[in-house]
Amino acid sequence: MIPITQGGVLSSWLRSVMGRFFLLFFCLTFFATNQNKSKRVAFKFQYFQNILKTMNPSFTFPSAAALAQHWQTQQTQPFAYPEVGSSAVASPPGYDHDHEATLLGFGDGVFRAAAQALREWAMFPPTWTQIYPSNAPIETGTVVLVLFRLFGLWWWRNSSRIVYLIDEPARFGFAYGTLPAHIEKGEEIFWVELRDDGSVWYSIQAFSKPNRWYVWLGYPLARAYQRKFRRDSFAAMEGRVKNEK
Repeated sequence: MIPITQGGVLSSWLRSVMGRFFLLFFCLTFFATNQNKSKRVAFKFQYFQNILKTMNPSFTFPSAAALAQHWQTQQTQPFAYPEVGSSAVASPPGYDHDHEATLLGFGDGVFRAAAQALREWAMFPPTWTQIYPSNAPIETGTVVLVLFRLFGLWWWRNSSRIVYLIDEPARFGFAYGTLPAHIEKGEEIFWVELRDDGSVWYSIQAFSKPNRWYVWLGYPLARAYQRKFRRDSFAAMEGRVKNEK
């Protein structure tokens, strides 16, 4: 029997085999680790590319060609949420709910001016928001891009589609719902109403929640800008009807 000792033949052979085995294991592990690192780096790079493509902010206002191309791709997109049209009855659970109104004035003249302002998308504050196309008709099925300026950047891939209209003798407005490219999911209604006492009110009602993880991270800021939008929208509508008061 040959002892497995420092000087034994088996001991030398075993050390040689084990050494080569560990060398091979080290090489394979190193290769696999680096290959996985490369894949992880490539995955992360692609992931952040996709995020930037989805967000696609721009320091300058996007070109007409870029807007037209993106708008065209949105025509056949489905809604980003299942409760389409439910805002006409009741806001569904699982969303943030908002409803605010402001008094615009009194009389038929104010009501007509306010309704015309909605037809022209004038409720979007022009200093930091825009609609594309700017002359989009207020009709069921119309698709628009909602652009807004935040942190010095234009965010312009948010797409929505008109879900239904409100067209009555004393009420006019519409609801639109978000498409998958929008950073949020949900539905929003804009309408003006001539009440029995002659007062004219402009209302905004919405249910919404984030449609992107990075919106969840900054959701308090997103909610703050939703409130800012309503304030500025009220001011824009008040400015449109002031000559009718």
